[in-house]
Amino acid sequence: METKVFLRSDNTNKKVSISSPNKPEISEKFLSKWQKIIDLAAKIIEVPAALIMRINKDTMEVLLKSQNETNPYPVGGKESLGSGLYCETVIGKDRALSIDNALNYREWEDNPDVKLDMISYFGFPIKWSDSESFGTICVLDNKTNELSQTQEDLMEQFKNVIENDLELIVAKKELEYLSFHDEMTGLYNRRYFENEMQRLDSSRKLPVTIMIADLENLKYVNDNFGHCEGDNYIIKAAEMIKESTRSEDIVARIGGDEFAFILPQTNSNEAQKIYQRIKEKENKYSKKEKSINAFSISIGYSVKNKKESTLEEIFKEADREMYANKAANKRNGDFNID
Repeated sequence: METKVFLRSDNTNKKVSISSPNKPEISEKFLSKWQKIIDLAAKIIEVPAALIMRINKDTMEVLLKSQNETNPYPVGGKESLGSGLYCETVIGKDRALSIDNALNYREWEDNPDVKLDMISYFGFPIKWSDSESFGTICVLDNKTNELSQTQEDLMEQFKNVIENDLELIVAKKELEYLSFHDEMTGLYNRRYFENEMQRLDSSRKLPVTIMIADLENLKYVNDNFGHCEGDNYIIKAAEMIKESTRSEDIVARIGGDEFAFILPQTNSNEAQKIYQRIKEKENKYSKKEKSINAFSISIGYSVKNKKESTLEEIFKEADREMYANKAANKRNGDFNID
């Protein structure tokens, strides 16, 4: 995602890449840690304000402020981009900015922070590990102030700590995603599926349907068109299933060519509609991709209507139906099995 910042030093606008929507939220654990950092910065450098600013699509926002009484900035306070904030130049130029007294510089004398008597500024850009801009860490003063080299080095170390934390936050999110998702298709994996079956077993919301789908001809595709095409075959099947199910359904790849999905509060009639949508997509794709001999998915499902039944039992019933349909397809010559 991109936005524009106004660089007062150059009197120009510049496009910058900022936090994309898929970036993880910052947990309270890290916010508390960062709060201590800016409290220390304000205390050690002896300034009325230390801030961590976050850049959004249209604004700069105060994410955290040092907790000293002289700090005039409210947490959550925002200023529109394009107004020529100190932080816009820091982000646009991607380097530290030092202003000893804004009133001594024509380009800075009317910037928005001067209205709060914050005439001195020093700040560093903060970036995600993929170089998208997160915001800035900065200190401001209501009197002329030029930081010493030691103070600047301290601020740089604080910036590095925050950027390392952002890297950890992303890595944690990726690890959590991979622990419950199939890397190839993006669907949930077997581990997540089985956890959800256990969780829903105690649910009073009935009916619940388990549906199992088996992708036929994968060996045939691998042997005749290569494993790369076989992977595409699996991915296409996953897309068909995902497009045919609903946002509340739990769809997983539980094996090489086997998929399973939990359909909450779904009776047999509703399950049949999902089944038909998958088969319709299958037929369209099979006709389009004639080089792949008879794209076919065998499907079975079973419905839990009674609290006494377990979803594990329903799963086994759906599995038996899937294999019965698979055998029927084989007898009818709908696909090849080597």
